[in-house]
Amino acid sequence: RRLATLLFTLTFSPSLFADEIRIPVGQQGQSEMALPARGDSKIKVLDRFGLADEEHPTVGQPPITRWDYREFSVYFERDRVINSVRHHQRADGLSTALMVLGPERGLALAERNAIAAFFVVREGQGFATTSTKAFDELFGAGVEQ
Repeated sequence: RRLATLLFTLTFSPSLFADEIRIPVGQQGQSEMALPARGDSKIKVLDRFGLADEEHPTVGQPPITRWDYREFSVYFERDRVINSVRHHQRADGLSTALMVLGPERGLALAERNAIAAFFVVREGQGFATTSTKAFDELFGAGVEQ
């Protein structure tokens, strides 16, 4: 009788039913993230966002330049912004997966897929670090972290 009551309670308990939330692609992430506005000058972008992670060479006529920041890219025609594009952010889910896998299996997965990853693991009273080949190529192998 106790088993039947337990099964009945578990089967019809409202707390066991979950809502499904769907967020269309393009509406995911930080919608309020500030981006450079069309018409902004390169000087204004530098003042507001700092140096870009990468500045691509100018191409074409009229001259178009792209500056890549961690979360977005900015396109300039001469020295004025013509477009700003937010990057797709896959790092959050990927970093969670690597962390759940742990330093050995996570590192192996990252190496197999040429993912730049840096692991910090507690060892006794301190920490040990390890990184993938892709990380070392981007940021320098053996550099003090």
